Amino acid sequence: MLPNKLISKKTLIHVFDDTPHHYLPMMSFFINKCHIEVPQQFWARKPKKLMGMTTENVVFYDNDKQLVQELKKLSKDTQVIFHGLFELHIWRRLIFLSVAKQCSCIFWGADIYRHTRKNRAFKHYIAQFIHALLIKRFKVVKSLNDGDSKLVTQHLFRKEVGVLPYPLIGFPDEFNTAESFNAEEKSYPLKVMVGNSAAASNNHIYAFEQLSHLADENIEVIVPLNYAGTPEYIEQVIKRGHQIFGSKFKPITAMLSKVEYDELLMQVDASIFAHNRQQGLYVVYAMFLQGKPMFLSSNTSSFIDLNKLGFKVYDIDKVNLLTIDDFDLLSRSIKTENIDLMHKTFTEEALAPKWSCFLNGLVK
Repeated sequence: MLPNKLISKKTLIHVFDDTPHHYLPMMSFFINKCHIEVPQQFWARKPKKLMGMTTENVVFYDNDKQLVQELKKLSKDTQVIFHGLFELHIWRRLIFLSVAKQCSCIFWGADIYRHTRKNRAFKHYIAQFIHALLIKRFKVVKSLNDGDSKLVTQHLFRKEVGVLPYPLIGFPDEFNTAESFNAEEKSYPLKVMVGNSAAASNNHIYAFEQLSHLADENIEVIVPLNYAGTPEYIEQVIKRGHQIFGSKFKPITAMLSKVEYDELLMQVDASIFAHNRQQGLYVVYAMFLQGKPMFLSSNTSSFIDLNKLGFKVYDIDKVNLLTIDDFDLLSRSIKTENIDLMHKTFTEEALAPKWSCFLNGLVK
């Protein structure tokens, strides 16, 4: 339940949607790794099921209307940071409120790519107009990479859009150096993970087609389908996966704890994303930190920006040219340059000073 009294002293409020797999690690990062000079609160949309989650320090709101009502009560010393802002109902309720000037947001990707789709209806252009007016009033706007920053400027006409990535949070330290891996001990079958969720933006079936020439080889195709997506899409993906790979197709439909998910990422030999936009950075960073091959669509902002930074990332459109021996060689060849770059760019230690500077700057 949201606090019913006015917050009168300088406070930072982080607002999240129903994304516990994101806000719980981020809350730990902000509290334990960053040096924030004012009190922080963490607001999140109330999940349908808590599923045993630790919710200490999380303040839940029931719906968009309640969230905006509570934002209207805030003192002028309070700063609000939206971590992703996806709901049109929030945009239109906030747009003419004075509290909008105390708000900042971090674009995730989904909240900007919706405005890049072709053949949109008129109502979608109205939504884009409302969104543009709202973020023009926001104090600070940032994105997770340079490519998305340019899209915000292009489609929402916000000129000043900074870049501040989220870190890879809590990935086991013992797997953070190339010395931790012994290629000779690699087990078989070769395990390839496709996508990061059941969202249709994963383009699972295209990825399956890219891998289909290896269906008779000693591989496992592991596909997380345990959140996002519609039941119809999940059923379609599972049906097609079994048609192509038979018993080698391993869909994951049950929710995993963070520990279980990290263990899965440590077991796979390569990951393949067919998204047409930036998505699933946790998986990308985990692959880099282990020196494992990561395949992305070459037209995404993720692929372009990561290449500019010096990371070795592979093009998904070239997967169908790789033999099983090529895949085996890639999985055995630890990319030490990716591991070194990860430590310098996307770990908690690398990003905590930048996040601290940003958050403290909001209240000064």
